[in-house]
Amino acid sequence: MGLSQWLRGEWKKIEGNFKYDIYKSLLRWTVGAFVTSSGAYLIHRIWRWPEWAPYAIVFFLSLFVFVRLSRNPGAMVVVPERSSPASVDAIKEPIDPKTPNLKAEILEALFFLQRHSISNDIFILLSLRVVNHGEEEAVVTDWRLSAEVAGNTMSSEEIEIKGNWQIRRTPPIGPVTMEIIDRDASTFDHPLKKGIPKTRWICFRLFTIPYKIIPPHNAKFILMLTDAFGKNHVSESGPGFALDTGEIIEA
Repeated sequence: MGLSQWLRGEWKKIEGNFKYDIYKSLLRWTVGAFVTSSGAYLIHRIWRWPEWAPYAIVFFLSLFVFVRLSRNPGAMVVVPERSSPASVDAIKEPIDPKTPNLKAEILEALFFLQRHSISNDIFILLSLRVVNHGEEEAVVTDWRLSAEVAGNTMSSEEIEIKGNWQIRRTPPIGPVTMEIIDRDASTFDHPLKKGIPKTRWICFRLFTIPYKIIPPHNAKFILMLTDAFGKNHVSESGPGFALDTGEIIEA
């Protein structure tokens, strides 16, 4: 096998792989070093400059370019072309109507603030309605909630609803009433069938920064459900989607 045939075969093996990028970078550096060395040699031969002079010129030119780009980082940013809506839709994977497709709707959001010496615990009590739009039945195995306010995102953990919590309703007209929170979520132990909604109350505790903050009433809620197949289903609500229809009190 000749050298040219070996090079062609090696090129086909590495093309499109990680080694291809490495070889391409090495080739660029080799060509750059060759051009710089050749230019310095020619300058030295033509104008009879000292041997170090051409390399000093190249060094100061590189330093000048580096300083200029450092002062203007945007000069190195390449703005990609915007994709048309048609191309974006083509990239999205089509939804298989047979697979589980869970959508959660937040019917009500209530907050409870538990004060401490250096921080507060913020609890979010949600009334959820979940519908499976896919043909295959699925069971929800995990619930996760994130609250986004002014570009900052706070994560949370699911906790049990406290036994002494009640909801006090204060209607515009009529007497104040007390409501017992329905803690029974046994219906979600069974698979969600297509088009049949299920509701439940669920509570989350926010992970807050270590100083006192108030409940994020104006937050956008991002709710993620995980089914028994390991697939995540994301639903977003807000900001400002819910009205104050009651408050949590400790009985």
